[in-house]
Amino acid sequence: MLRITELFQEIHRRGLWQTGAAYLGIAWAVLEVMDLFTGRGILPDWTFTGALVALVLGLPVVLATAFVQTPRKVGASVPGEGSGGVDGISGVVEASGVEGSSVGTPGKAEPENSGRPRSLKQLFTWRRAILGGVLAFSVLGVSTAGFGIMRVMGIGAPGTLLAQGVFEEGGLVILADFESTAGSTAPSDLVTEALRIDLEQSPTFDLMDPRAVSAGLARMVRDPDEPLTEDLALELATREGAEVVVSGDVGSVGGGYLLTGRILSAEDGALLAAFRETARDSTQLIDAMDALSGKVRSKMGEALRSVAGSDPLFEATTTSLEALRKFTYVSHREPRGAIPGPRAIQVIEEAVALDTTFAEAYRYLSILINNYGGSVQQGADAATRAFQHRRRLSPRRQLLVEGNYHMAVTGDYDQAARAYTGLVELDSLDSTATTNLADIVMYAGEYAEAERLLVSAPRPEMNVWTWNLMVSLAGQEKYSEAERLLEDASVAQPDNMYLPFTKGLFYASQGRSGEALATLGGIESAPDAVRYWAAYAAAVAHAQAGNLGLARDRLAQTDEWLKQTGTPSDRIAFVASKAFVSAWLAGDRRQGMKDLDALLSDLPMEEMDPVDRSLGRLALLYAVIGAPEEAQSFVDQYRAEVPSEGDPTGRSMIRVAEALVRIMGGSSPSEAGLESAASRLRCLRCARFYLGHGFQLADDAEKAIDAYEAYVQDGFFDASLYEMHFPAPVVHERLGVLYEEVGNPEKAAQHYREFARRWANADPDLQPRVQRALERAAELGV
Repeated sequence: MLRITELFQEIHRRGLWQTGAAYLGIAWAVLEVMDLFTGRGILPDWTFTGALVALVLGLPVVLATAFVQTPRKVGASVPGEGSGGVDGISGVVEASGVEGSSVGTPGKAEPENSGRPRSLKQLFTWRRAILGGVLAFSVLGVSTAGFGIMRVMGIGAPGTLLAQGVFEEGGLVILADFESTAGSTAPSDLVTEALRIDLEQSPTFDLMDPRAVSAGLARMVRDPDEPLTEDLALELATREGAEVVVSGDVGSVGGGYLLTGRILSAEDGALLAAFRETARDSTQLIDAMDALSGKVRSKMGEALRSVAGSDPLFEATTTSLEALRKFTYVSHREPRGAIPGPRAIQVIEEAVALDTTFAEAYRYLSILINNYGGSVQQGADAATRAFQHRRRLSPRRQLLVEGNYHMAVTGDYDQAARAYTGLVELDSLDSTATTNLADIVMYAGEYAEAERLLVSAPRPEMNVWTWNLMVSLAGQEKYSEAERLLEDASVAQPDNMYLPFTKGLFYASQGRSGEALATLGGIESAPDAVRYWAAYAAAVAHAQAGNLGLARDRLAQTDEWLKQTGTPSDRIAFVASKAFVSAWLAGDRRQGMKDLDALLSDLPMEEMDPVDRSLGRLALLYAVIGAPEEAQSFVDQYRAEVPSEGDPTGRSMIRVAEALVRIMGGSSPSEAGLESAASRLRCLRCARFYLGHGFQLADDAEKAIDAYEAYVQDGFFDASLYEMHFPAPVVHERLGVLYEEVGNPEKAAQHYREFARRWANADPDLQPRVQRALERAAELGV
């Protein structure tokens, strides 16, 4: 114990604590600088480890040098030595090399030749310690420079594939599905999806989009949903002109995971590089995927600074592995209609509950609600949350989020179009961008442009792409092409449970109600989650044929199924059409009012969010069926309760409802602002209908004819307002009346006959209207 105490006292006397602390402080500063440089990609990652090793090895050298080179203090008492003395000073201490002796005094240094071996004094010198440190960091610097030269010149293992001429910058790369070597315990689908999100950030190469992969497989006469194995990816790469394939495996090691990645030459399948990362458990899996992606990107030739500057995978996607799993599950099934919309919404809701910053999932949730129904407020909130967290995403995905935000929240469709146009300019084959941009332009009546966009980046296996192209073709009256598209979709989308209803609406819109109902088949046999769609499509088909009793029955059926699987907002969106059928088509305003009153009394309106009450839709519907007081009541409620953002469709409908109420109160269309209000509607065909109705209320036959003619000549039948699926036959009847008023018997007879043709087999109580139309056509003598 005494010797240990002596040792510490000697260390203290020689100032080794101070020397060690100073060295550690300098080492910390050096490592901070190295960490900054490696973190920004200025230096390769291993240089930090190299610096750490050099500093750790240098610490004992510095301490040994300080110990040897610092003179030992003499004359101080050591506890336990000597026998008394004055003031603790003990006896006499000999100093080697000095004749005689001297009384030791505190603070007197021992002579230079203190008896310690001269070899240690010569070995551990400050000059040598400093030169050793300089040499160590010089070796590190030379190694780093050599690595950089070999990397950019394509020499040896550090050489990048870009520098070696394996592929050109911007070359096409295909990511194969990672395979699991440990069954379902290894989440290979998650690894593939996560790597795709990360690799697409690279500016060095162009990662083939999944939709383009599916299209390529279709051209190979392969199932687009078939797993993209390594062999299949190599074959696809050869056909599509890709230069490199990235593949790999996910294995289970104990309770953790082993990720193996490979870069293969598309030309001959030769292995160009291989990497591996491990994760101790699922909590480290995302970090392992991030590290693996970084190695792949670096080897391909992306600048280290670019790789380091990319968002970590957990920031670009999610911190929750389970949230990523749910997102992947839906994103692989929903686009081809293999999962019911309500179920897809439910799973994505679970994903964002697990990670409330998952921007991509919020965007997806907003789109799902827009496409399949649900809470309008929830959809707007999801789009807003995605917009708030968009900085976590790649530039491409940020533009997608911005476009969707303006569609769902601000209603600035021009701004949304600019975002999607920016994406198309970056990549003209980006089918997500072209599909969304086509959706905007086709609602604006630019059907040829929508068709061009969709055809430029085909996705025949995708439900939304098929729908948008079908209605764009129908808008140009290219019905035979649209029909062929639907037949092809039956092959490309064998699991699409929505396809029969799509076909049914397509046939019904042309007055081919018999074919529509035959296509729909037995509604009761449809999957529970989509049965309401089948009933609704059947209601449209019956209404187009004049069988309004059956149409009302089917809408009542729609309501019953929506009570089980939908939301109150869905019930308003779909079932309010029953009032339109009663009042506008059948001409029974009183029954239409009863239909709406019955629906609203059965809904928890007071418990619903103001946006979800669909006040704009209700105000407009009451105005159209001729109930101005009720319409104005909903207008006032909307103005008082609904925020200024988050309901662009509702705001546009409120403006049209106000204009119609003013016209019914005696104002002219210009005074009421009818045309300005209608121009705010996203759907051009819808605007034409409301213009026709408003001008007819104001007894302006000429303008009513122009608007109604534009409506019936427009084959486009998609609509943000479901009521617009119904009125075409009666618009023809009204055009007959209007043309008679302006003295155009030929046109009047033409429309009377078209109305009679469509309603030839109408309900018995409607047959007198059909007969009057035929009689008027005959009396007009044309």
